[in-house]
Amino acid sequence: KIFKVLMTFSPRIMKWSEDTWLVDLFPTLTYWRTQLSRLDNQKSLSTLFRDILDAAFDDSICASIGSEKPYKASLSSTAWGSILLLNSFEERKYSGFVSQWSNIGKTLLHDMSWKVYWRSADDYGAHLEHVEGKKSKTVKFKRDLKYFNSIVSKLNITVVRDLKKPDSTAVGRRFGDICSKLWCWTRDVLWSLDSSGHRVKSYDDGFPWRPYLVHSPLVVSRHLDFTAKNWDEIKEYLREDLSRLCDLDGWNSEDRVVCLEWSVTTNNAFVCPILISFRMPHHMRGENPHHKTTLCQAHYNFEKIDFYISDFNPDRIEDSSVEHVRVEDECGITGWDLVVKDRIMIPEFMKSLFGFSYMQEDLAGLINRLKADIFTYNLEKDWLPESSFYIKKEISQEKKENENEDNFTPYVLPCFERPLFLLKSPQQTSSPEGRLIFSERSMDKWWKSKKNNFRRDYYLNIEKSGQKHWFFKDMTGRWYKHGIYS
Repeated sequence: KIFKVLMTFSPRIMKWSEDTWLVDLFPTLTYWRTQLSRLDNQKSLSTLFRDILDAAFDDSICASIGSEKPYKASLSSTAWGSILLLNSFEERKYSGFVSQWSNIGKTLLHDMSWKVYWRSADDYGAHLEHVEGKKSKTVKFKRDLKYFNSIVSKLNITVVRDLKKPDSTAVGRRFGDICSKLWCWTRDVLWSLDSSGHRVKSYDDGFPWRPYLVHSPLVVSRHLDFTAKNWDEIKEYLREDLSRLCDLDGWNSEDRVVCLEWSVTTNNAFVCPILISFRMPHHMRGENPHHKTTLCQAHYNFEKIDFYISDFNPDRIEDSSVEHVRVEDECGITGWDLVVKDRIMIPEFMKSLFGFSYMQEDLAGLINRLKADIFTYNLEKDWLPESSFYIKKEISQEKKENENEDNFTPYVLPCFERPLFLLKSPQQTSSPEGRLIFSERSMDKWWKSKKNNFRRDYYLNIEKSGQKHWFFKDMTGRWYKHGIYS
């Protein structure tokens, strides 16, 4: 029951202790933000996750445990942050859900005691010993941690935030590498409480993640009796293998695929893994046998990666700066393995939570077939056009509690006259031809720039062809192009 609930959120789950689990939301963050945007009321991700947990732990479970909230859950930008927050939550004997960016979450972390920190560090040491099996390493860490504890107790400080001076390097010199790493993660959490743009970190930030595997891997293999050199030659074979994958035992009716791994083998025995990822959890068996969505994403990734065969250097394929590597004429693909890498479960209670229309698979399929990502833009309280919005990608960029939307009014009104498309930066140009209509007057942030041209006078420019552009003129009379009307 518990694991089924966890699989609702993300396919990446780790058992931290006997009764504590960690869930990495990174693979499904786009999905949850999309679900959130479809709700009529202005919920945050924290509220959404709390509602899902409340629906998952139904009345029968609450009655058996004898608790109004039979769970304790925390949301943070890092795994370590969620552990600190959860232990702070438990120390106050709270139950339910808490977010790092909520008022309660900020207060808990701001006033976090050293008792919570030492408990969390002890749990980390126990987990490290279980994962790596290096007892000598954990014995040294426990000794270093005990020494760290004794020094802190002499300083007579009660909350972790009061220890401001030593950074992770200083802690590392005196108390070892592991203490240094934990202190670095702790400072990242505590000193980012007032920041709304803290980066979402997956488990690859050095945290000892050990995935909990409950499903046996679903795999199909293909060995071609010829050497394939282009997409058209392999498309139908791949479609057939996707159908074979759907026919394997081990599927659940509630399963949705987040990521497939397509490991392609070339005729020089090089294996290139291609990740076929879906922005929205994909009902792959529902598209059997045509598999239009999966083939679209496979084609996009196949074109982007390609393969370098002649004078091959394996390091090149792992270099993120190498986006396109060409296949030589004499080389090609001889086979592949197709593996279901990540999948989540969408249980029946989710339909009542979101409403049936929100769970329709056809809309998710359309989003998954797009070649480029779709971004959500939020309004920023800034008068400069290029700074008046931001792309909402971070988990911490949620709607602030008790935020007064009227405060945005002065910033919203000019947007109705501005173009939909803005250039990344204004481009100096000659005086525009055609009709000019005054739009607005704005000012540069003079305290951030050495320029003396503080003022901007914006104009709508209508050319003879009917095309509309957005220009501004600075105080010296120079013209800049800044936007294009659709």
